[in-house]
Amino acid sequence: MTDPAAVSQPRPADQTLPGVRLPVARFRLDNGLTVVVQSDRSSPVVAVSVTYRVGSSDEKPGRSGFAHLFEHLMFQGTRSLKPQEYPRLIESNGGEDNAFTVRSRTTYYETVPRNALELALWAESERMHTLQVDARALANEKNVVLEEMRKNYLNTPYAKAMQADLAEAVFSRWENRHTTIGEAADVQGAALDDVRSFYKAHYAPNNAVLTMAGDVAPEEGLALARKYFAQIPASPVPAPGDLSEPPLQGEVRRVVEDSLARNERVVVAWRSPQRGGKDYWALELLRRVIDSDESSPLYQKLVKQDALAVATGARFPWFQSHVDMRGPDVFGVVALPRPQAGLDALLASLDSVVASLSREGPAEADLARAKAQLRLSWLRELEQLTDRANFLGSYAAFVGDPAGLFEDLDAATRLSAEDLRQAAERWLRGAGRAVLHIVPGTPQAPSPRSEIPVPAQEPRQPGQAPPPVLPAPVAALSPVRRFALDNGLSVALIEDGRLPLIEARLSLPGGDVGEEPQERALATAAAGLLLAGTARQDAASVARSLEGLGYSLGVESRLERIVLEGAGLIENAPAFFAQLAEILTEASYPAGEVELWRDQTKQGLKDIRQKPGYMIQEKVHAELFAGHPYENRGLSDEEVDAVTSQRLNAFHAAAFRPSGATLVLAGPLGVDETKAMLERALGGWRGELPRKPLPPLPAARPGRVDFLDRPGSQQVNLTIAQWVPLTVHDDDFLIFQIATHILGGSATARLFTKLREEKGYTYGSYAGAGARELGALWSATAETRPEVAQLALDAMRAEIARLREQPIDPAELANAKRFLAGQFLMQLASMDRVAGFVDRRLFEGRDPARVAAQFVKRLDALTPEQVRQAARAYLAPDRMLVVAVGDAKTLAPLR
Repeated sequence: MTDPAAVSQPRPADQTLPGVRLPVARFRLDNGLTVVVQSDRSSPVVAVSVTYRVGSSDEKPGRSGFAHLFEHLMFQGTRSLKPQEYPRLIESNGGEDNAFTVRSRTTYYETVPRNALELALWAESERMHTLQVDARALANEKNVVLEEMRKNYLNTPYAKAMQADLAEAVFSRWENRHTTIGEAADVQGAALDDVRSFYKAHYAPNNAVLTMAGDVAPEEGLALARKYFAQIPASPVPAPGDLSEPPLQGEVRRVVEDSLARNERVVVAWRSPQRGGKDYWALELLRRVIDSDESSPLYQKLVKQDALAVATGARFPWFQSHVDMRGPDVFGVVALPRPQAGLDALLASLDSVVASLSREGPAEADLARAKAQLRLSWLRELEQLTDRANFLGSYAAFVGDPAGLFEDLDAATRLSAEDLRQAAERWLRGAGRAVLHIVPGTPQAPSPRSEIPVPAQEPRQPGQAPPPVLPAPVAALSPVRRFALDNGLSVALIEDGRLPLIEARLSLPGGDVGEEPQERALATAAAGLLLAGTARQDAASVARSLEGLGYSLGVESRLERIVLEGAGLIENAPAFFAQLAEILTEASYPAGEVELWRDQTKQGLKDIRQKPGYMIQEKVHAELFAGHPYENRGLSDEEVDAVTSQRLNAFHAAAFRPSGATLVLAGPLGVDETKAMLERALGGWRGELPRKPLPPLPAARPGRVDFLDRPGSQQVNLTIAQWVPLTVHDDDFLIFQIATHILGGSATARLFTKLREEKGYTYGSYAGAGARELGALWSATAETRPEVAQLALDAMRAEIARLREQPIDPAELANAKRFLAGQFLMQLASMDRVAGFVDRRLFEGRDPARVAAQFVKRLDALTPEQVRQAARAYLAPDRMLVVAVGDAKTLAPLR
C-alpha cells in the first residue's frame, strides 16, 4: 500500500507566480492507478477527472475514430448503471459532467457538490471496470458521432481544412495525419468485438490518472480512491507506438477548396520540438510575441505596413496542448488575406518577420510582455476547478509530478531573447514548412445518408446500488461590498484571495438597443475600436501596455449593454486601472484604424452570414421584433462603410460615461484600498449615462415555418422560438426556467434524451430562455441530417406538447431542482464565475446577495403542477416560429 504520508508538495513558485499556493498530493495504488489530490476548501465543490492514456494516435488504419467513439460509449451503461444513467446520476445530484478525446488522451470529468463526491468516484470506477456495450448502444452512438462529424467538421467553414488537410500536409505517419473524430466509413464499420477489445486494451487503472480538485483533503481523497478503485486489477496495456516523423523538407504547398468558406485563409506550419526542452518553451513565448495582434510584429508587418492581410494569428502547439503533448506537433501562423493579395507577396512579408526574429530575436519589451501573458494564462487555467483537475491530471499522465508544475513556468520565464532567436532560427527559418491556401469552393449538395438501424435494448441484470448521498451543502455568496466613486460609478467588490488575480466587469447600459436609427453599427464599432488608440497612445501602445501588465481586456457590445471584461495580475492592478481610465476618457478612434475595422468587418461578415446560427438569429429577430430595437438585424456593408472616426467619437462621448455604469471586481482587494485606487485612476472620468426607455414590443404573430437555403449545408439546423412576456422580476420567471430546463436544459433533459439518445437524430438538442429587459426570448434547437429533419421537428414539438399537457413527474422535478442548486454552487467556486454572477444580477437591477440567499429556498417550494402550469401559460405552439437552415436540394418542405 502507498503510505498516506507520501504527499508531494509543490515547490515554492514565488519568483514565477507570487501569492500562488497550490498544494498537490500524488499517490500510486498497487494496481498502478495514479491519484492526484489538490485540496481547495474555499467552496463545497469538488472536480473529478479521470484521464486515460489513449487517444486517436493509438488507433490503427481502418479503425480511425475509435477512441472518440469509445468516449461516447462510456456513457452507455455499466454493471450497475443503465444506458445514459451516468449523466442523470451526476446531474440529479447537482453536478455536471462531460468528456473529450484528443490525440494522446481521453478524459472524463465531473464537478459535483461536496456531498456527491463518493457517488462520482463510484460511478467512474464502474465505468473503468464494468462497462457494458451492447449492439443498441453501439448503433446509437455511431449515429450520434456521425452527426457530430457533420456538425463540427463538414458543416463548419475551415474546420476540415485546418485539421485534416493541414495534418496531411505536415505529417507522413497515418497515426499523426488522421483526425480524432475519424473517417465516416471507419465509424460506420466499427464492430462490437472491436470496441470491446479496445476497452480491454486501454481502459485499465495502470493506464489512468484519477484527479480530485476542491473540497477534499489529500488523505480523504486517497482513502476514497482505495475504496472504489483498488479492487480493479491492472492489465497489460499496449506500448505507445512510434509517432516520430522525418524532417519536413522544403516547402509543401496545398490549395484546399472549402465549399462553405467565403474568404481565403493561409496557414503556414512548421514542425515543432518535443515538449519540455528550452526550444519548446521558447516557441511558446515566441507564439505570444507574434500572436498579440496590435502589438505583434506579424500584425504590424502584414496588416498595418504591407496591407496584405486583415488579420493574423499564431498557434502552438496546434493539435495538442502543453500538458498532453505526445508525438509531433506544429507551430502555425494564420493570415486572412485581403482580396487580391497574392500568396507569394503574403509569404514574403511573413518571411521577413521570421527572418528578423531569427536574426535579432524579439525586443526585450516584447519578451517581457509575452512572459506576463504566460503567467496570466497559467493562473486562468487553474481558476476553475474543472479546468484545474483536467490540467493536473493530464500533467501527471504525460509530464510528471504536478507538485512541480510551476518549474515549467519558471523555466519558460527565465528564457532570454537570444534563446527565442535561436529557436526561431532552428525551427522556423531553418526548417521545412507546409503552406495551406484555403479558398472558397463551389457548394456541393450533400448526398442523403442512411440512418444506422438501432436494435432494441437488451435486458440487463440489476447491479449494485450507488452509495448514499448526504444532504447537499449550503454555500453563501461572499459579501458584496458596494460603494460609489465621486464620478457616480457604482462599484461592487467581492474580496476573494484564492489567486493573485483580479476579475473585472464594467457594464455600461445601452449596447445595440442604445443606438438611434441613424447610429447603426456604432455600438459594435465602438466596442471593436475602443482599444485602437487614445490621445497619447496608438493601438499598438495600448496593447503593449495591457499585455506588459499581465492583463487581458475584451470589449463587447451586447444587445442591452456594452461590457468590458478584464483579468490580470493583482500586483499591477493600479497600473491597469490607470490604463483603463485613459482608454475610457481619451479613446480617439483614429481614421486609419476605423478604415481597417471596416475592411475586417466586411470580410468577416462574408463568413458569418453563412453560419447557420447567425442566419437563424437574424431571421428570428426580424420576425419577432420587426421595427423594434430588439430586431438587432445583422449589419450591412453600407452601414459598416458609414462608420467614421467623427461619428464614433460622438457616440463614445454619449455612451461611455461613469454615472449609471457598474464596475464589478473580484480578487484579493480590500474596500478602502480599492476605492482609493479607483478614485485615483478613474476620478477624471465624468458624465452621466441616461437610460432611454424601450418602446413596446410588436404584437405577436401566428406561428409559421421559415426555411433558409444554405447551399452545400451538410445538416439542417432547426430552431423553434417565441417571445415570452416574463422578466426576471416576475415570480413566474424561475418557474418557467425550471420548465425550460426539464425540456432542454441539459444532456439529461427531454429533448436531448429523445432526439439523441433514443432516436440518434442529432448531436445535441437543447432549450433555453434568454432574459431581457422586456421579457425573454425562448428557443429550442437541434441539428440533424436532412432525411430525418421532419421527424426531428415533430419530436421537438411533441416534447413541448407533453410538457404543457401532461403532469410533471415529482422525481423529475426533484432532479431538476438538485441540478440547478448544484449549478448555483458552481457559480461560487471560481472568481470569474462569481464576478459574472454579480455583474448579471446588478445589470438586472437585483441584489446579488438576496438572489443568492433565496434561490434554493424558492426552488424547494415549487410544485410539479406549478411547473406544468407555467409551461402551459407561456409556451404557445400557435405562436412559435420555426426556422430551418439547410440545402434546399436535399430537403423536402417542412411543415
